[in-house]
Amino acid sequence: MATKPPAEDAGDPGAGGHHPRRPTGTVFLVFLWLFLLVLLAGTFAAHVWFLPGLRQPPSPAELIRLDRYGRLEAMSDIDLRWYLGKDAAAVLGAAIRGNSDRIDHAKTGVVNQALLEFEVKFTPAAAASDPRCAPARPFDRIRQDYEAGDFAAAAQGLRNFVKGWSPDSQKQAGEVSLFNLMYQLQQLADLQEAQTHARDSLQVPYLHSIFWMRPRGALAEAVLWSIFGTLVNLIVNVAQVRARGRYRTSEVWISLSKIIYGPVLSLVLILWIYFGIIDASVEVRFWLLPLLGFIFGYNTRKTAVLVDHISDKIFTAVGASTKNAGADDDGPGAKSAADGVAAAAQPATLPQLRRMAATVAAAHLTSALIATNNPP
Repeated sequence: MATKPPAEDAGDPGAGGHHPRRPTGTVFLVFLWLFLLVLLAGTFAAHVWFLPGLRQPPSPAELIRLDRYGRLEAMSDIDLRWYLGKDAAAVLGAAIRGNSDRIDHAKTGVVNQALLEFEVKFTPAAAASDPRCAPARPFDRIRQDYEAGDFAAAAQGLRNFVKGWSPDSQKQAGEVSLFNLMYQLQQLADLQEAQTHARDSLQVPYLHSIFWMRPRGALAEAVLWSIFGTLVNLIVNVAQVRARGRYRTSEVWISLSKIIYGPVLSLVLILWIYFGIIDASVEVRFWLLPLLGFIFGYNTRKTAVLVDHISDKIFTAVGASTKNAGADDDGPGAKSAADGVAAAAQPATLPQLRRMAATVAAAHLTSALIATNNPP
């Protein structure tokens, strides 16, 4: 009995089969790895060589502007918290504002009045009694230094000016007034120096200088780290599916779509946190944005669900406010109509009032009889 030849194995390449090989996902996994490495290298190069200025905070003079007297002109608490943190910014801001108020109070009050009195009353008398005080108005130089904001030079000039006086001239001018003026000028100089020192000591911790500090740079870095998070998540998922032998080429487009919409949704959430629309229960600092970007990018699906949830709440609130606005618009018209009806129902003459009283009394009597015959 003849035996049949063995059938060709379609899956055996040696037996002449042409069954297509099952995709393993190796190529796509290598692509993800290379994409991630290129982005990491590009970010590192931008930090070190191309855009190093983004890692430098603004100068202290940009964050805190003082006038020539040391008074505060402009200071943003939000910017200070961005670079220094909530606690450090609160301490520095309180010190700057306190010194500024003291400078303003002393300059606009005590010192100005003392300088005016000294110029009007004391300088002419001193110049007349002591020839060494010539020219007649040497106090003008002190006034110029004071108005220029150089309180230390004004205090030193007043001390040098008084040293040239005789004891009789000092007594005639008023020693208490002179020493009080010198003390006030020196105090202004000390406050001015304290203001400048506090402003110039503003320093962002070096521990946090690994990220871009400028707001635009921080947002750009947040987008990059969101892409990093998305790529890492895809690498983990593709590697796990490949290990189980369940990789499908149709998922490539899903993965590529995540690389596109993941960073966009992450940026939207980061902007909501950045501008305080939603509370992340953490202090918003420049180093926080890249970390949030990575977390949102790594959890792309959860980020999409969260954006959907927030969008639903926003649309619900907008719809409710629209309805309330319509009700508010109808309110004045309804009230006006009710007022018109009430005005028309008011009796205009005494006979009308009597008829209305009889009607109201009959209605109350009927209501009382019904209540008596139908107890609850």
